[in-house]
This record gives sequence, structure tokens and C-alpha cells, in this order.
Amino acid sequence: MDAVASVVRKARERARAAKRDQQATERAAAAAEKRSHAAKLALKRAKKESKKAGKTARKARKAADAAREALTRAASRLEKAESKSAKARKPGEERGVVSEPLRKTAAGDGPPRNGA
Repeated sequence: MDAVASVVRKARERARAAKRDQQATERAAAAAEKRSHAAKLALKRAKKESKKAGKTARKARKAADAAREALTRAASRLEKAESKSAKARKPGEERGVVSEPLRKTAAGDGPPRNGA
């Protein structure tokens, strides 16, 4: 009977080992599913952030284009104004020189004093 008991004992040990292996495999599969789920959520968040960043970038490019257009228009207006101003000047007047008018002070009509 000793041989039969030995065979039974070995079979029980194999069954326990198989059960432990199966439990370990199930735990590993559950952990892998959790990691997979977390990765999917992270990917979803990353896609959402990417969409937001793309939207912000589009808005920034649009604002930059608008600013560039405004700069071009302002430069054009400045050039036109300078041209018109140059045409309106008297022929004998020097270009670029601006004469300062005399300022009146509280004491009288003379030029302003330093420190006053």
C-alpha cells in the first residue's frame, strides 16, 4: 500500500502546484488587464491633451496672422501719412527737422527755467 499512498501523495502535490500556478496566472492576467485599462485611459487623456494643444496652436497661428496683417496695415498707413506729409511741406523746409515752439511759463513769456 505504500506505493499507492506515494502515488496519491504525488498526485495531490501536483494538483496543489497546478492550483498555485493557475492562481498566479489569474493574478498576473488581472494585473495585466489593470495595466491595460490604465494605459488606455492614459492614451485617452493624451489624445484629449493633444487635441487641446492643437486647438490652442491653431488659435495662436490665427492670432499671429491677424497681428501680421495689422502690422502690415499700420506700416502702410504710416508710409502713406509720411508721403502725404512730405508732399505738404514747403519746398524750402528741411526734411526731418521739427522746430519747437516757445513754451510759456507761469512767470511770463520767456523760455522755461531749469528746476522751475
